Amino acid sequence: MVLRSRTNPYPGINIHLNSFLQAYPDEWVSFHSGHLTNLREYLDRNLPENYYAKSESSLQIGGFDAGTGEDIQEKLRPDINILHEKNLDQQTTQSTDAYTSPTEILNIIETVDLDEDDPLGLIIYKIDNHIGKDQPVARIELLSPANKISGSYYKTYANKRLKTLEAGLVLVEIDYLHASRPVIPNLPSYFDKKDDAYPYYVLVSNPLPTLTDGKTMIYAWHVDALFPTFPIPLLQTDQVIMDLATVYNYTYETTRSFQRHLDYADTPTDFDTYTNTDQQKINTMLADIRKQLGSNS
Repeated sequence: MVLRSRTNPYPGINIHLNSFLQAYPDEWVSFHSGHLTNLREYLDRNLPENYYAKSESSLQIGGFDAGTGEDIQEKLRPDINILHEKNLDQQTTQSTDAYTSPTEILNIIETVDLDEDDPLGLIIYKIDNHIGKDQPVARIELLSPANKISGSYYKTYANKRLKTLEAGLVLVEIDYLHASRPVIPNLPSYFDKKDDAYPYYVLVSNPLPTLTDGKTMIYAWHVDALFPTFPIPLLQTDQVIMDLATVYNYTYETTRSFQRHLDYADTPTDFDTYTNTDQQKINTMLADIRKQLGSNS
């Protein structure tokens, strides 16, 4: 019996969807585009009034690289920028109880290669009264395999990543891709089945007051865990809380093609890319999911 669901039946990352997307490049590009649009919409609903989010060219190049060196597109993809409006001075803070504590905190200087030299990508802006003067504040990247370590465009992405941080922009990197190595070398690699590795990360790098003093907040989670909810720092004490679960589940629920392609009666695609421990966790979750979906059919 085929088992489908219009909502995400997993507590966090949808294992079936995520494995499917990494196995089929065209599907990843579709998800990437739709999810970035939903992230922008979420930010525009939740940013302080003197900021806005905007889709622009990405730091990343190419569409996909699942270890083959083959990419399905050779162009820059849309990104999200947040801008600040100077004529609105109110500052918005949110309780620290509203979001997840970082899994780890690194000095930004540990996450970059200072020998790199090249332009770069994603941003958030604060609005100014004068046209053309809106101030870039932060950049959000939804990472693709081609731009991670061992990907065919990693070197270019690393260059642009460094330039973004040198420019004083907050950089948020969302990594759902367990089947490729992390974007910074000093994170344990789930791809290589390291015992202390996580399959999913969000990196929030704030290079202020200086690149040397800046910190990278790491929010990592396992296959059976909830998405993190984390703050994105803006100017001064301003921030916006990112509820990633809300956006991810909305992307799934509003994309019927994903629902149509996934059969929860089947084993997730490329199941051996998960550790043995995680395969057991996934099988436990699937037993409950199949029971629930079977009773609803």
